[in-house]
Amino acid sequence: MLFPCLAIFLCIAAFLTFRSRYTAQKDAARTENFWERENEANSTPRRDISNLDYIKIPEELLPFCRLSDDEQLNQCEAPLVDLSDKKILNLIGKTNTELKKEYGAPNLPLLMEYDENFTILIRTLNQLGYRLKELGLTQEARTTYAFAVSIGSDITDTYVQLALLYKKDANAAKLRELETKASALQSDSRKRILEKLNLIK
Repeated sequence: MLFPCLAIFLCIAAFLTFRSRYTAQKDAARTENFWERENEANSTPRRDISNLDYIKIPEELLPFCRLSDDEQLNQCEAPLVDLSDKKILNLIGKTNTELKKEYGAPNLPLLMEYDENFTILIRTLNQLGYRLKELGLTQEARTTYAFAVSIGSDITDTYVQLALLYKKDANAAKLRELETKASALQSDSRKRILEKLNLIK
């Protein structure tokens, strides 16, 4: 019985050794490929980014004048007003390497700033929509959530709350449209959002 057991042991050891070397080679190739792409991206010269699809905040999203005594609405208004004269870009799904290669390495700090502005915007819109809904201002909440979706927000709650409003209105067409927009997201949240929407339909 010793020899069969030894043979099995040697086969397993050989397989594990082969597997380990194969994995190491794949990791090394992946790392080398990454640095090749990174070096290429770092050498990309500055490109014109003045005509990108910058996001503008509509004035109608600031319906606070008659509700200025609501503290939570005021907290949402401040960042929106601050962002209204800043550049905002939705760069969800793009890596820094891709951004440098597409727009030039020198533009990366600016692009990251514009992307951060987008993150602040969609978070604020989600908070604003929720508060408006709490106050019974469903039309304003619907408008706020719909704008967030139109610019590519990937916040799950934004889609859920808007879907609930559409369901309350028995607006099946808008629900289908919302699902279509969620399906087009280039975000890790896409699958979760679609799962949530399927539960609401």
